[in-house]
Amino acid sequence: MTEVSHFASDPVRRRLALSVPLSLASLWLPGCDQSSSTVAQPPASGPAAAPAAPAAAAAAAAAGSPASVKSASNFLTADAHWYRELLLGGNARPRLKAAVAPNGFYSPNITRDWKVTGEQRGTLITQTRAIYVMAAGYEVSAEPAFQDALVRTADFLLLKCRHPTEPGLWVKEIAPDGKILDPEVHVYGQMQAIFALAHAYRSTNEKRFLDAALTTWLNVDIRALVSGKRPDYALTGLNVAMHTFEAILALNRASPSRVLLDDLNVIGEHILKYFLNEKEGYFYEHLTEDLKPLPGGEIRVGHNFEMAFLFSRAAAVGLPAKFHEAGGRVVDFAAAHGIHATNGSVPHELTYDRAVRDPLLVFWCHAEALRAIAHFVVQRQRAALRPKFDAVLGFTKAHFIDPTYGGWYRTADRPDQGKGSDWFAGYHEAMLCTEILRLTDQRFKSGQEMLL
Repeated sequence: MTEVSHFASDPVRRRLALSVPLSLASLWLPGCDQSSSTVAQPPASGPAAAPAAPAAAAAAAAAGSPASVKSASNFLTADAHWYRELLLGGNARPRLKAAVAPNGFYSPNITRDWKVTGEQRGTLITQTRAIYVMAAGYEVSAEPAFQDALVRTADFLLLKCRHPTEPGLWVKEIAPDGKILDPEVHVYGQMQAIFALAHAYRSTNEKRFLDAALTTWLNVDIRALVSGKRPDYALTGLNVAMHTFEAILALNRASPSRVLLDDLNVIGEHILKYFLNEKEGYFYEHLTEDLKPLPGGEIRVGHNFEMAFLFSRAAAVGLPAKFHEAGGRVVDFAAAHGIHATNGSVPHELTYDRAVRDPLLVFWCHAEALRAIAHFVVQRQRAALRPKFDAVLGFTKAHFIDPTYGGWYRTADRPDQGKGSDWFAGYHEAMLCTEILRLTDQRFKSGQEMLL
């Protein structure tokens, strides 16, 4: 095992982690710490109804609310139905029909025409991303079939994917019957579990999902992770750091707490201090063991767009303005240097001197570019970025969207690759669509907006 698999190092967190009952979530439910409840909450009938936040917190929530930045001229509104259908007809519905088994196992290997194929080895990544896609389908459509699939996929995670010797943590691979195929613990997967379970809780009000997410958070221990107290693991990759930030942001929005907010700030500060090139305005992808930029390393364009978006959304929970300001600089860099000037494609990686290092045109980079640029145009009033959005959207529609069976190709103009694999489970595509719908005033089932 090469990554975090320990009880929290802080004495209070350790005590909590060692004695976690199923009712643990009651310690963190909104109302126990109103000072951190800065995100607009769903209606009183939802799972996280909370007392009104103080004035400063309310202002932060308003800054992150789509209602505070939208107008009748929102350029996304005309295409809102297209994004809704892309989410439902081109992602959530065919995945539900083809890949979600009665026991909740999600089959990752899917053909172009939405049929499962070959050996099905579920991973923590595919199972948790399926949970998010089912949650998105339910939030947008309110169809009971999605909620049922959401509960089944999340319960499969709880019942079959728990690590046998590491309390609160999750195994890497499972068989369709729930047999553990690989018990390895990796931080990335633990973060995806927190993220998915937070959304499962928000969409179902089933407290067991929140309990499980909080227990994983306690056992990973963000401060120990960031401070390097784990001798067998250093937080030197932007991918893991970013998804850690994403998971804690979603969990704090599901159940606001000062402790969670503090952890979110800690991981955010780590990313700003070590991964951000302040002068140029981009994030390094990899660091050395002593937390220096990896010599000759890469700038992963999709991750830069993704991290910029997450920093901006974190304003909704009250993180300082420096985070969304850094996000604005990064989205400017990525839009200027990570989008082809002629055809609007988004290459996978750049060198530090801005040359294309890896020209692979992969789905998630384009989805993250569209999500981030749309967000900054509408919510941060960055109208000058609009032509970049139009260019990437044009390329995406022409080269990634399957005109015959719906959904996305994994890489541009490659329908032969199918619609599902270990890292291709509908997650990035769903997050693009839910953000566009949020920005166009879509009302989601459990509240004004999804967690992320």
